[in-house]
Amino acid sequence: MFMTFYNVDMEKAKNINDLLEEYERMEAIIDLFFKKDVENKELEELRRWLTVSINYFRRFQKVLSILKIKDEKINIKEAEEKEFLIEKLYLLLIENGKIRSNQKIKSINDVEIDKAVIGEPIFVVYVNEQNIDLFGNVITFYMVSSIFNAIAEDIKKDENGKKKLLFSDTDSNPMYRVYSGFLNKKEAEKEEKRVINKIEEYKEAKTLEEYLEQLREGIV
Repeated sequence: MFMTFYNVDMEKAKNINDLLEEYERMEAIIDLFFKKDVENKELEELRRWLTVSINYFRRFQKVLSILKIKDEKINIKEAEEKEFLIEKLYLLLIENGKIRSNQKIKSINDVEIDKAVIGEPIFVVYVNEQNIDLFGNVITFYMVSSIFNAIAEDIKKDENGKKKLLFSDTDSNPMYRVYSGFLNKKEAEKEEKRVINKIEEYKEAKTLEEYLEQLREGIV
């Protein structure tokens, strides 16, 4: 997206920092020779593309820094392919944001719950561990998920005797999940306990696509 639109030669850049410096140099040259109040559609489009690209790679570098990943080991074309993941990590780890997902959760495993809740609305918060492969680095990531508008449908046991809680919802009040993310398990567990006191903050979370649109418009 960013690096191919205006046919910038990525092969000349040894790393992300080189590419960012090249974009900033291009932006400075354009500002030097063309006033911003000059009406030129192509020039406006180029300026916008540069601004979006520069801001993205600045966020990219912040994500690398917090994950302790070295810039020089990253293939630039691969960096473009990881844009969606990088933006998500930026929102969760740098902005401490919450992200909404409208994908429905069918069940969660290993729960302690009473059968009396079956058929009733239920609010669930849980932590799950994920391993993310990012540029050859395996990052352990802890996600705190809150499930809204779920109905406890059934409880089943697996072959080890552990309980699985099954969910359903209604068309008029569909289920959704909001999650935050942490690199530290203890911090994730603390957040799990705090969610109930931050319920409005979680309810107001936007989808990743909505956040990305705001990032590109310079709102976030």
